Amino acid sequence: MKRYYLLFLLCIGISVAYGQRNLTEDEWDELDITKPIVLEFYANWCAPCKQQATIVSQLAREFPDIEFYKVNIDREKDWFSYETQDGAIPMIQFIYERDERNNFYSKATIAGFMPYNEMRDSCISILNQFNNAQRKKNIQQRVSSISTDTIIDIDGIKYHLALSGAVDMGTRALWAACNVGAYSPQEMGEYYSWGEIESKSVYAWNTYKHAYPNDSENPLFKKYGPKIDRFDRLQVSDDVAKQKWGGNWRLPLHEEFVELVDNTKWKAFDLRGVNGCIAYSEKTKNAIFFPLAGCKTDQGLVEVEVSANMWAMDMLYTENSYFDYYEYPRFAYALVIDEQVSVQKWARFMGFSIRPVIDVKYNY
Repeated sequence: MKRYYLLFLLCIGISVAYGQRNLTEDEWDELDITKPIVLEFYANWCAPCKQQATIVSQLAREFPDIEFYKVNIDREKDWFSYETQDGAIPMIQFIYERDERNNFYSKATIAGFMPYNEMRDSCISILNQFNNAQRKKNIQQRVSSISTDTIIDIDGIKYHLALSGAVDMGTRALWAACNVGAYSPQEMGEYYSWGEIESKSVYAWNTYKHAYPNDSENPLFKKYGPKIDRFDRLQVSDDVAKQKWGGNWRLPLHEEFVELVDNTKWKAFDLRGVNGCIAYSEKTKNAIFFPLAGCKTDQGLVEVEVSANMWAMDMLYTENSYFDYYEYPRFAYALVIDEQVSVQKWARFMGFSIRPVIDVKYNY
């Protein structure tokens, strides 16, 4: 009898060690989230729940940096009825952040049995998102402690204007607080032709790295085009954000620029005497500053304090009435800030700013 009792205690100890204890709603309300969390809603009479529990127990051992908890729906009926839409069990919630400002949780809810591979992928995802969120919070805490002008007021609402690091703007990617070549948001940074990783003195077709020297408006290209190499996005060796900053930094995709434009608000702003524009997120209460750095052409630096122009990672092909447009892919996407904010096409030789992003899911 004593041996069975010790075995029972050992099983309880292992279960608690791997987060496999039952959680009540009152305990949940008081829980301090220091790790991403997986909540498993179950019932003792549910056969699929028992199969799901085996998978959850295995994943709890594989992911020590995630807290795993069980919720018995027969004991926590009110909690389950509040969380569910169709009442299906097992039900899994993946939670990676609690927003203290708005008191809501960033989570995904999956009703019904989840196979091992799908659940493991979800665990990896919330772990990555949790780490990104923590890095963002650490950056904000460090910057705010040494500077009083990073908190700005817009229409009576406080926003955090980031001075460095990766910023959550409520979009899929995290956005850099400043341009490549700059050490603060109000600095202009360096200018680059699309697909080049070094700045230069003259920006024209005859100095463009990926074209044969030619003064024509329709140069022959060495790289990037359907009849050349079929690449319509920059390769890692030509991504200046990746090459200069390393890590997970890269140029944004044009759809990420579109997402930023559509999911944030924009406002003219003066930062320490530099004219620019801020994008601010009502969802995350974060803001980033874009100086009106202009651009570089064969005429030199132009449109400073008039516009900001930033390259995207991808290009487009446009029809040319005199040449086969597949032979002459002259344009790439760029974010343009002037009288309005939009994503446009521009000739690849232009010298534009670079505003990097981080998205750990993107692979070249």
